[in-house]
Amino acid sequence: DINQIPIYAGSMAQVYLAQDSFGRKSAVRAIKPGIRSLFEKEKPVIATLAAELDKDIEIQSLQLPKFSTMATASERSVENELDVALTARNQKQVQYAYADEYTSTDRLGRSLTVRFKVPQVIGFDENFIHQEYMQGKPVDSLGLNAPAKMELKKMIRSHFYSKALLEGLVHGDLHNGNSLSSVSSKGSHLYVDFAILDYGIFGRLD
Repeated sequence: DINQIPIYAGSMAQVYLAQDSFGRKSAVRAIKPGIRSLFEKEKPVIATLAAELDKDIEIQSLQLPKFSTMATASERSVENELDVALTARNQKQVQYAYADEYTSTDRLGRSLTVRFKVPQVIGFDENFIHQEYMQGKPVDSLGLNAPAKMELKKMIRSHFYSKALLEGLVHGDLHNGNSLSSVSSKGSHLYVDFAILDYGIFGRLD
């Protein structure tokens, strides 16, 4: 059973909550209806506008990157985001590579453990990904005090830098909307589960 009201809506897709007969929750990420045809209509308009801007003498004097080059790169990124099979394959390939656990101490001496998670892909077709349901909220909404929040953000940055520089895995669309966090504690020790979502814009460094 899939709830028809989305629990999250992005620029290209919407996420719906699903539940099986045993009450187990999962999530369905579906491409927005009509978004592909809208993109196809806009591509030539953007290309024409970029070409005209490249011809402008005043703009040329600024020595900016060519607008046509930026338009092509942007077009490729959107195509990748709309390629559900590519997104699902990327997500499955980093299922374990991204799923690490780190422990640190904030400046007040409180221990903090971050458990990085990637939702398991259950199935997919050209329009949707059925995946493990992750519950949470943005990091800034967890209610952490300033030292813990600062240490958490430092650990998140370190995780993604190390994955990019040491393993060549680059998530190209990291923002609050593509992550979910939840916090728990055991005594004075804080635990944060940090789920990383949406692998449409994803790359690998040689």
